[in-house]
Amino acid sequence: MSLKNKLKEAYSNKVTTPKGYQELNNKVEIKKTHHNAFKTVKWVSIGSLSLVGTFVLVVASVAIFSNMKITENFADSVKKARFSMYDTNLLESETFKRLNNITYDQEKKNEPISEDFVTYVNSFTEKTYQGFNKTSNFAYSPLMVYTQMDLISLALSDDEAIAEVNAALGTSDMEFRGTNVRNAMLNNSYANKEYKSTVQTKNAVFYDPDRAESDINQNFLTGLTARRAEAYSMSYNLDNDINNILKWIDESVNETGFLTKQDLEIDEDTFIMFVSSLYFDNAWQNKYVAKDTKNDTFHLSDGETVTTKFMNHVILNEYRDFGDYVSVKDGYRYGYYVEYFVPKKLEDNIFNVLPNDFLTKEVEPKYAAISLSVPKLDMTCKSDITDIIKGTGIQKMYEHESGHYYLDNACETPNFEDASWVKFTKQKTSVSFDEDGTVVKSITFSVGNGTDSYHPSNGYEVTLNQPFVYVIKDSNGLPLVLGAVNNPKA
Repeated sequence: MSLKNKLKEAYSNKVTTPKGYQELNNKVEIKKTHHNAFKTVKWVSIGSLSLVGTFVLVVASVAIFSNMKITENFADSVKKARFSMYDTNLLESETFKRLNNITYDQEKKNEPISEDFVTYVNSFTEKTYQGFNKTSNFAYSPLMVYTQMDLISLALSDDEAIAEVNAALGTSDMEFRGTNVRNAMLNNSYANKEYKSTVQTKNAVFYDPDRAESDINQNFLTGLTARRAEAYSMSYNLDNDINNILKWIDESVNETGFLTKQDLEIDEDTFIMFVSSLYFDNAWQNKYVAKDTKNDTFHLSDGETVTTKFMNHVILNEYRDFGDYVSVKDGYRYGYYVEYFVPKKLEDNIFNVLPNDFLTKEVEPKYAAISLSVPKLDMTCKSDITDIIKGTGIQKMYEHESGHYYLDNACETPNFEDASWVKFTKQKTSVSFDEDGTVVKSITFSVGNGTDSYHPSNGYEVTLNQPFVYVIKDSNGLPLVLGAVNNPKA
């Protein structure tokens, strides 16, 4: 029997309620509903559905109920996707020169990604998640942090530092990592006008040969190119060259002034910078309708409440019951999706019930018609994630110790008299959720120094009106964004 027919049969037999739901009272935010409207559901279209790891594509593209009239014009409701992002237009000069050539196009790629690689990135994400302050909102791009650690590993010359990175990233097989990083970057760089979907991941290294007193190491450059990382020779003494870094960042996330020179914290010892960007602008598979957005109450963890706007729509999708909490997925175009994690009980705190392995924990998924209520979000998070990365076991390369040279493999002829090390790793991420879709802009940068120098019957109502965690993944299950919302108004 086809999966489509299995779904039809499941609903004709009434979707089975997971054990324990019937005991929940009116304060429970994920509850069984009892309405007859579901009998009048008309499916306008059923999309394709496939399971890849923990991924499922939304199968119902639109559900229309007899008591719901949708008149909103699709063209008016969807933002224009950005299509002018790909090749960054940086002006070369005597000091600022492109060292390799990475090209971008608008075609969606589907290069193979190893399931082991997906597991490694999700495990790395779980480790980094543990380091964030859970009392405030946060958001970051785990895939781009993972990718940047892999790029930095190409420059490492200390065996202990290399071993730490390999352990944190899940494998010491550099060729395996390089192939999967390359394919992940390819798969997540495209623009599609028809589906109003733009995703772009980019990496670059900015290297100062005068401060390093050496040309860039050709093996290092080859490794960067194999991973689709751009490389530039430049001078950190010249404002014009630093402005080119800022321009690269702005064009990568389609926003002027996303970072400033002060944000980069360049000092007299800076000779190399690793920069990774994520731009995600994707429409919902089943769009929200603006007229259904209502003001409602969000319950903060300290017992206080705030009033905010909640988007509402009905989807047929996957949910998983973990006992004290559940997760539910909502889909974007091209197989991307967001998974929300929320407690069953209003009095529970998601950070207390969510286990450390929440991304790799296996629970059999079920499918249901879900009435989903999500607060509109527009937030920006800027974090120094150095200590968070150290929490994964990557520590040595951040140590500034006389006589320790951690980044010498970036240089053809290393000439640091005292030390070379990674000064810090920082990330700025902005996230917005609205009726049209989700937009994420994220920049991760590491500075390297060297001294010498609606209610369906038998379905579920999921209301995200208390602190929750979310993860946005691509069609291979790689985590592009992980965030937590403690207060949607903060």
